[in-house]
Amino acid sequence: MKTLIAVIAAVLFLAGQASAGEITVHSSKRYFQAASGKPVFLLGYYCWASVAPGYYIESPQRYADMITNGAPHKINYIRFSLGINALGGGGKHYWDARKTPTPFMYINGKADLDKWNPIFWDGLKYHAELAKRHGVMLHVCLFDGVDIRGGDRAHRWINSYWNIDNQVRDFYGDLDVITNDGNTDENGEFYRVRDFANNTGVGYYQRKIIDKALAVTAPYDNIFYEIGNEMMDSRADWNSLVIEYVKSKTKKAITQNGGRLAYNADGCAEHNPNTPDDVKKSLESLTGKGYPFWLDPDGSRLGRGTPDDLRRAVWYSFAGGAAGWGSFNTSFDRRGMLKTETAVYYGNLAEFIEESGVRFWEMVPHHGLVSNNKVNSCISKDAYEYVVYVLADPSVEVNLQDVTEKAICRIYDTKAGVWGAEQEVQGGRLRKFEKPAGADDWAIHIKAEPVRLGVR
Repeated sequence: MKTLIAVIAAVLFLAGQASAGEITVHSSKRYFQAASGKPVFLLGYYCWASVAPGYYIESPQRYADMITNGAPHKINYIRFSLGINALGGGGKHYWDARKTPTPFMYINGKADLDKWNPIFWDGLKYHAELAKRHGVMLHVCLFDGVDIRGGDRAHRWINSYWNIDNQVRDFYGDLDVITNDGNTDENGEFYRVRDFANNTGVGYYQRKIIDKALAVTAPYDNIFYEIGNEMMDSRADWNSLVIEYVKSKTKKAITQNGGRLAYNADGCAEHNPNTPDDVKKSLESLTGKGYPFWLDPDGSRLGRGTPDDLRRAVWYSFAGGAAGWGSFNTSFDRRGMLKTETAVYYGNLAEFIEESGVRFWEMVPHHGLVSNNKVNSCISKDAYEYVVYVLADPSVEVNLQDVTEKAICRIYDTKAGVWGAEQEVQGGRLRKFEKPAGADDWAIHIKAEPVRLGVR
């Protein structure tokens, strides 16, 4: 009997450790939720790096560094591209020494699309496991628009394994046959609706990549997908077909970046903010469309912004109702080391969310509730909970007219990561709040007393 009880206990314990699900879209349609069902605000980075550990592309950035160095600062999100061409080899930098492994084997310098490269796919598995151990979600880009566009650099079409000139034989013909301009990020070239729908031509190999990526990552509940990085000229019908195909095989969320928005996308990110103010203005027009939206600066000035700029951008994102915030690999220095100051600021926001217990997934932007709302932001839930982000004002007024009783308020120094003392204020009117001494930008968390809602 004791043995039976022990077996039952062990089974129950293991069941409790099993995955509760996958990364999916939360019912709010604004945020994602982890496999546990907990809503998350994505907070992290995009690194254009080698999938295989120990290899490099154009810089010494490594996904493993982002994961292990970012996790102590509560970085929970890394964007991860499978589409990088075979770069490196013979360059002037130490990280150029060996060619970057791609999904396919290279035979005498040519890609064989019928042979997988186990080094590459083992690298994807390695990073999925590493990220899971550190509580980090991997956002896996299945393709990469950068590598199919024109230009003479090795990461462009001229060096792509999709290019017939770089293949051991003719697998599907020349994709650049319509415009013949050295760029296949174009409708009818890389994006061939009929090929993908019928599993023929290049569509067969696009599906093959997807199938392999899904199979390798299937055991991991910390994975979700993106059609590809900057698929700028992808049509809505091609994007929708890809998403439909992925959804036929997994419950994991799939989003897009670039191109025309698919009708069935689980989210969308854009790369274009140049300043923190751009973040605020973009979110005011692009959130609340029925799917998670966020900004991932890449190629913009903000991607190379100062730690102060990036701190302001991430707070504008949170107080603007975005699903998260990502910044490009300039968050790491040329040695591949995390820029700690920026990571600390991101961690401050994560701690604000954790320590306040704010139910951000129940909140929506209501910027009109805070004074000087051209530069200040606010998300709130009815008359119950508010988060106000103040860019620089020494004081602001917050409209608490809908709060019928008292509210508990705390002010947060976003740069120092320090909370002020708890305050109790009466609702039913405008309330004035003062910036903490020595603060730069700052935030306010306001929550109506639970007794007002009949909660004990």
